[in-house]
Amino acid sequence: MPISSRRRPGHPPRAASAAAVPQAGAVHELCHLILFLFRIHLVRNGERSSALHHLEIAARLAPENARQVFVCAVALRSTGRVDDAVEILRQSLESSPFDRDLLATMVDLCREVGDLEQAEVYNTRLVELKS
Repeated sequence: MPISSRRRPGHPPRAASAAAVPQAGAVHELCHLILFLFRIHLVRNGERSSALHHLEIAARLAPENARQVFVCAVALRSTGRVDDAVEILRQSLESSPFDRDLLATMVDLCREVGDLEQAEVYNTRLVELKS
């Protein structure tokens, strides 16, 4: 009998191969999802400042996670921190330069703060993606 098929009563079977062990990337993604849900929970329970704090930390630690950065930028914008939202988006666009949601949000924010030249740069990039 192979070693992996022997087990003691009351104990689950051992993994038969490395394929059954979660990959580091999958664990990393799961951690991001859990933290994202935690932040949504904070918002829904009225703890907006705490949620915003955690969103901002997450966006700065993982600017390559476009969805997380997008949510953070929208949250910052809703609290009037447009300059912070622009900065977080700018950092994220360095690693995800062709993310449509980030580009569209950046166009809106640049227009909002009156930086029409930068808005046009991001809008041109966005139009190029659509064609």
